[in-house]
Amino acid sequence: MALVRRRVADAGASERQAYDLGVTYHALSRLAAADPRSTRSRKEVVRLAHLIMAVAMLNESLHASSVSPERARVAGRRDGRVRVDAEGQRAGVDGTAVSLPEQAHRLLGYLANRAGQVCSRRAIIEDVFRETFDEQNHSQAARLNTAISRLRERVEQDPQNPKHIMTEGGGYVLR
Repeated sequence: MALVRRRVADAGASERQAYDLGVTYHALSRLAAADPRSTRSRKEVVRLAHLIMAVAMLNESLHASSVSPERARVAGRRDGRVRVDAEGQRAGVDGTAVSLPEQAHRLLGYLANRAGQVCSRRAIIEDVFRETFDEQNHSQAARLNTAISRLRERVEQDPQNPKHIMTEGGGYVLR
């Protein structure tokens, strides 16, 4: 188990998130299977308490990986700002509140956490869509293009001439 934890610690964000989510589900299933009417030894009660703490810590880790609060506010160009609400599925663009579907919120949050950096199509598909990237999968590429297009429609004043979400070097960047 220690080897698995070490490899996950060295892995990318999507692998860590998948591992944390799996451990969370496992811990919750063990808690759900526990019979509250049965008497328990002190050792069993301590194990259940550890499970509860592990779920709480993993939940915090999973939430933090979606949009980090310190990067939730992102400066745009002089003509505006993009703000991502780390708690809800909302954003602010040029002072106007924008409601976002879950995937669009994750996508914008991902770009916001890496503002000014080009995010590759591979990284977005693996970390936002949580899929294994396949260069030959044209539907995967089309889905990403559609997601970016829909996000631009929500956050850009003129989606055909974006000022915030730019295409650069085979990826996307939030300016």
